[in-house]
Amino acid sequence: MSCERDRLKAELKRGPLAHGFTDDQRWTLGRIKTLIGRLFRKGCTVQGVAKLLRRRRHIGGVLSD
Repeated sequence: MSCERDRLKAELKRGPLAHGFTDDQRWTLGRIKTLIGRLFRKGCTVQGVAKLLRRRRHIGGVLSD
């Protein structure tokens, strides 16, 4: 699990453009949900992503509304 967490953190640092989100450079919960599905072949909800990020204290600098 920590391996997945580390990979997600690294991929978030690469930014949305690196993952095909070209309209702006902000991470949203929906985009992170899509990224998790692409990277790990796991489904989750937007609410689940929010809880995950709150637990890991990533919300501060990563997300936009």
